[in-house]
Amino acid sequence: MNKRLRAAATGASDPASGRRAGSADAEIGRRIRQIRTEHRMTQDSLAEKLGLSCQQIQKYENGTTRISASRLVQIGRLFNVAVSDLLVDGRADGPSHIARSDAARADQPSAQEVLELVQAFCSTRNVDARARILEMAKFLAGLDAA
Repeated sequence: MNKRLRAAATGASDPASGRRAGSADAEIGRRIRQIRTEHRMTQDSLAEKLGLSCQQIQKYENGTTRISASRLVQIGRLFNVAVSDLLVDGRADGPSHIARSDAARADQPSAQEVLELVQAFCSTRNVDARARILEMAKFLAGLDAA
């Protein structure tokens, strides 16, 4: 099998196309490893769930092999995270988008909390009660002009 076909079959970089794994791929791999270990999952277990070899997971996590968009979606669904949480902004010279977004989310409500809040607010039939809820939320957030 020639090198280009082998690279396509294994997901390895293709020097002829200029699609080599780079620093962004390494950061994505680091993030996948972080999420996998947070879920107390082994590389073998992740490989089995994705229908891959353990060696392929190692290549992803080490950043030596690029990960396709469809594989990122599959990994995101498996760990119940947004694909954007696996991505980086591609800058190798500064903090990653992931690190910045993690820090920004530390004091932010989860999507589930936002959903529950909106559902509760929309379920409130009393117009005056909704106005007071909104007023209270703005006050607690420091958005109250008064």
